[in-house]
Amino acid sequence: ISREAFSGCTSLTSINIPDFVRKIEDGTFSGCTKLRTVNGSYYIESIGESAFSGCSSLTSFKFGAVEYIGQGAFSGCSSLTSITIPDSVTSISAYAFRYCSNLTSVNIPDSVTTIGEGVFQECSGLTNMVIPDSVTMIGYGTFAHCTALTDVVISNSVETIDEDAFIKCEALTSIGIPNSVTKIGKSAFYGCSGLTSVTVPEGTTEIADSVFGGC
Repeated sequence: ISREAFSGCTSLTSINIPDFVRKIEDGTFSGCTKLRTVNGSYYIESIGESAFSGCSSLTSFKFGAVEYIGQGAFSGCSSLTSITIPDSVTSISAYAFRYCSNLTSVNIPDSVTTIGEGVFQECSGLTNMVIPDSVTMIGYGTFAHCTALTDVVISNSVETIDEDAFIKCEALTSIGIPNSVTKIGKSAFYGCSGLTSVTVPEGTTEIADSVFGGC
């Protein structure tokens, strides 16, 4: 389905995608603010940049054979409540689920090795997260302003917690940083005003500026 084919169709409420469609290109349904239901998404292998961005009424999306989720693909889908990413996905592009403010549950499989910058930025309903063993880096601003996030499990494969990764996660009370982490980037936990306990492992060689500023 071609680039921006239905972009800005603000009265569109549902879509039936036939089984033979494999790719939704960039911005195909962006700004379809009344779109609630997408049927037949199971066979889609590629979801382009901003494909569903701003679809603020979309309540669910069933991922099946998808291998690629583009930058900002579901940004601003503020009615999404849960996501299960299939093990066919190895990388989640930057800002893919930014501003999904009602997202409370996310399942990420061990196949994912890269979580791009700002993927869950401003997901203010997200309460917990498990980083799978396959991920080596928590990127720039990945969980920035996730103000309800209380529990994060960081796997022993993570080596870098990048700049602004958990900035303004005000509900975090404690964080266990695994022995694998060697670098904590600038302002990674800045403004985590509920944080009372942090364990920094012996293997960490760099703690950048303002990492715990405002805590």
